[in-house]
Amino acid sequence: MLCLGNRIKKAHKQKGLTQEQLAEVIGVSRSAISKWESGDMEPTIDNLAGLARVLNVSADHLLGLDESRTDRSVWDRLSPTAEKALDLLIREIEKEAKREKEY
Repeated sequence: MLCLGNRIKKAHKQKGLTQEQLAEVIGVSRSAISKWESGDMEPTIDNLAGLARVLNVSADHLLGLDESRTDRSVWDRLSPTAEKALDLLIREIEKEAKREKEY
């Protein structure tokens, strides 16, 4: 399972941002980003909100709170197409299970 620091690192790399660029946009030092990524420090709530906004992800995602229904270590290795297909399949299964309960 990815920790907060790894999620921050993965998200800013996917956006094509360096630690320095991310730090500048959020208004913190590069060393703060480095400490967050290494787990030596955690961002404040305001900085977490800034990270989520700049990286175009939810704070829940950065905190790992949106990880449900499946093992994230496997989920994170899926291609975006496979991830969408699997998510769609899970939603359809959930809908069918709900329909069966109604009968």
